[in-house]
This record gives sequence, C-alpha cells and structure tokens, in this order.
Amino acid sequence: MSAVDRAHVERWVAAYEQAWRTAGTDELAELFTADATYRPSPWSRPAEGLAAIAAFWEQARDAPDE
Repeated sequence: MSAVDRAHVERWVAAYEQAWRTAGTDELAELFTADATYRPSPWSRPAEGLAAIAAFWEQARDAPDE
C-alpha cells in the first residue's frame, strides 16, 4: 500500500470533482472500490456498492457541470 500524502489527496479530490461534473458515472470505479459506502451526510443512510453510489449520483445531481 502506498503512502497517502497531500498531493495524493488533492489528485483524488480533483478526480472526484471532475467525475461529479461529468455526465454518467463511469468514472466512479476509478474513485471507489466495488464495496465502498457513500454517505452524503452523517444523518443519511449510506449508498453501499458502486451501483448504489452511481444511482445516488444520478439522482442527486441536477445535471453534469452543475
């Protein structure tokens, strides 16, 4: 496992922002593992797995590049 440093986190966040602003959800597999969970707030139930995360993203975004 490689070390996580500031530059690594900045690249991940930039990729996350790009994925959010891009139509579709194909880039999610590059950001999250297949068994990832995604919780948009501490009070919400998590989306579990890439398919559930993709469904959440498609439902939550107003449109790509919002």
